[in-house]
Amino acid sequence: MEGKERRINFGEFMPIILLGSLFVLVVNRIIYGIGILEGLPGMLIIIAIAVAGIVLSKLVPVKLPPVLYISLTAILLACPASPVSETVIRYGQVLNGNSFLTPALCFAGVIMAKNWRRFKEIGLKGLVIAFLVILGTYLGSALVADGVLRMQGII
Repeated sequence: MEGKERRINFGEFMPIILLGSLFVLVVNRIIYGIGILEGLPGMLIIIAIAVAGIVLSKLVPVKLPPVLYISLTAILLACPASPVSETVIRYGQVLNGNSFLTPALCFAGVIMAKNWRRFKEIGLKGLVIAFLVILGTYLGSALVADGVLRMQGII
């Protein structure tokens, strides 16, 4: 069982990553006018970070969600101490952050539709809790960002 859990199945997640990346590039082109080829280097960096985070989540003995490993990898690569931070930031900032929302919401809609019966069982209470979680996450992020910007004297 342990060996099976640690096995990395690229066929399981790569199609989703590649399809989502293509959606992001298209949305970035349509809405923000940034060419697909212009955004491609940044997207390839983001794909590499995502794959590295997923691989780390399988290899590191501490079992944490892959999104945590992906976030930590991105933070470490983009921090000023990293020798590749300038490259990661230069190419990554070409992609508008909002371009990632459309594919994410699309995938969430597909997942909800696929499990519609279970979603209906959750009912209004589940929607209220989901809304409060999202609102809390947003407000918490805004407070942290505000604090950091104030400490740096930017605002």
